[in-house]
Amino acid sequence: MKKLMLGFLVATLILAPVFAAAQTGAPSSPQAPAGSPSDKPKTPPSSGQPTPPKAGQPSDPAASPSGTSDSMSQYNTKAACEKAGGMWVEEAKLCSKK
Repeated sequence: MKKLMLGFLVATLILAPVFAAAQTGAPSSPQAPAGSPSDKPKTPPSSGQPTPPKAGQPSDPAASPSGTSDSMSQYNTKAACEKAGGMWVEEAKLCSKK
C-alpha cells in the first residue's frame, strides 16, 4: 500500500506541470530563461558571402553612428570568425574584432 501511495505522489508531481500548461495553452516542455541564446532567432549557416545590410542599417560599417564596426557580425560560426581574424563570443554566439 505504501508503494502505491508513493507511486501516486510521484505521478502527481510529474504530471502536475503538464496539466497546468495544458490549461493555460503554454507548451509543456520547459523553456529556457528569458534572454538566453535560445531566444535569439536561428540563422542559416554562412555560405562565406557577406550578408546584405538589413533595412535601416548603413551599408558601410564605418558609417555606423556608434562608431563600432559591424564587419565581423557577418561571421556566424566560430570557425569563420577566427579565420577572418575575429574573436568569437560563445555566450552571445557573435563575432567581434580583436
